[in-house]
Amino acid sequence: MRGSNYAPLWRLIIGRLGLASLLLILGLFIPQGWTGGNGSWLFGTLPVIIAVSLLSLIYAALLRFSALALRAQAAWQFALDAFLITWLVWATNGVSSPYTALYIVAISFAGAYLGARGALLMSVGCASLYTASMLALIYDLIPFNGTTEKAGPIVNSIQIVGFNDIAILVVGLLA
Repeated sequence: MRGSNYAPLWRLIIGRLGLASLLLILGLFIPQGWTGGNGSWLFGTLPVIIAVSLLSLIYAALLRFSALALRAQAAWQFALDAFLITWLVWATNGVSSPYTALYIVAISFAGAYLGARGALLMSVGCASLYTASMLALIYDLIPFNGTTEKAGPIVNSIQIVGFNDIAILVVGLLA
């Protein structure tokens, strides 16, 4: 190891693996947790957990062997986390997904690792990804995962998306 400056990023990588492991274990107890309810593993949490695990191995290798600055490595990790969370939200009921709160967790950690500007950028990126993916779901531009019926009328879905966007952006301002 090249120094104690690397310890926070190691904790971030291990924490991400811990969260993926927790989701994997919860998938054992939640009916249809890995398959997303339609019998296809592509629509459940399992592929997201596998992606997080593989990315964590890549992050660990980069941290150990790369000359890339620690702040840049953390920024890339958080950017990819935003995409992974968006994938997880899509795979688990879209607008009504319980995993939408993970955006707030990621923004909070981005604030701790990257400072206020990083948290604000992360919140804008998360809100943009969330809004784009949910609007694409609402207007049938991307396939719905099929686990439940759609959230109801389009107006209600847009209100939910707007409320979640406000929450995501406020967390970015406060972090």
